[in-house]
This record gives sequence, C-alpha cells and structure tokens, in this order.
Amino acid sequence: MIVRESDDVNSKLYDYDLPEHVMIMNDFSAKIASDWHGVYAFSNGYNLHNSILVNGLGIQTFNETTVNSSVRNFPIASFSVKPSKRYRFRLIHMGPYSCTMIVSIDNHKLTLIATDGNAVEPVELDSIVLSAGERYDVVLETKSTVANHFIKFRGEGELCGYDRIFQIAELRYENATNVLDKMSITYNDTYRAGKVEYCFCLYE
Repeated sequence: MIVRESDDVNSKLYDYDLPEHVMIMNDFSAKIASDWHGVYAFSNGYNLHNSILVNGLGIQTFNETTVNSSVRNFPIASFSVKPSKRYRFRLIHMGPYSCTMIVSIDNHKLTLIATDGNAVEPVELDSIVLSAGERYDVVLETKSTVANHFIKFRGEGELCGYDRIFQIAELRYENATNVLDKMSITYNDTYRAGKVEYCFCLYE
C-alpha cells in the first residue's frame, strides 16, 4: 500500500507523483524455493539467482552467461516521462536480506526525499542503495533533450553480488526515437560512479 500525504513537506520538489512510477524489485531464481533454500543452507549458497526483476519483468542476467542470448529478448519495465519535468519515483526492495540492490539512471541524478514513508532532508545522489524491505522515494528531473535511457539495478551482497545479477529498465521520454540495446549490457555496465550515501535526517 502506498499512502500519498496531502501535506508532504517535499511536495514542492516534484511536479508529478504518478501511480505508474513505482519500481518493485525482487530476485528471481529458476529453481523452486525448496531446492535452493537447501542448497543455500548446506553448501556455499551461491549460483542460486538468475536475475533481478522489476515489476515482474526483466531479462535473465546470471553470471553474464546470457549476453546476446535469446533470454535478453524478455520484456523489461518501462517508465514514461516528459522532458523538463520533475517526477517522484517510489523504489521498493522486496528481495532477500542477502541481496543489496543499487539503482541508478543513466545521465540523471536522483534526489532522495523519503525513506520508509518518512520525509528526509533532500539530498542529490547518483545511485540509491537499498537493502531488503527498504523503500526510498526519489525525485527525477528529466532533461530538455528527448532520449530514452537505461535504469540500472545492480545486485550486491552475499548472494546477488557473487552471482553478478542485475537488471535494466527503460526511462522512456515522450517522442524519443532512440532504441536501447539490451542484448550486450553487462554487470560491469551497471556500476555508476559518484555519490551514493544517503541521509536519514527526518523532519520534526
């Protein structure tokens, strides 16, 4: 459930808060749960995950063995925007505790404005780091130049980092014509240098 407050202290920072701008992230394994939980408990616990999914969609990326393969033709999540606007996005990590996820958007900054439903002092970041169960609200200010861009989700931690899983989605600008190449992108391509720390300073 998402509660939209009428008195949000950060409401002046964005123009739109749309229901379709929610990113729900979880891990995906081709193995059934009873099989991989046993493997994790009684072995090294790795090689369990095939990918990250965003809103239930995504390519398979396990250990980059899928580069240029047919599973790269699976549909990916897409989020529509218009140029020169400010959008509130809600990020929700529904994966396991051992799968940290790092989210970034090519050529865009993200302004963190809330964590777990609580407003924070806004801070501009290049990437957002989420652990299991965490929710982050960010503001994305779109460019004046119309072009589509990758949204990247990088798995880190004991499981997802070892298996080098990731995911991509599309930030789709209105009237943009460029086509993103999802066939050859790798785990290393999901790394975004820059500011990743975040603030937990709640408003009183």
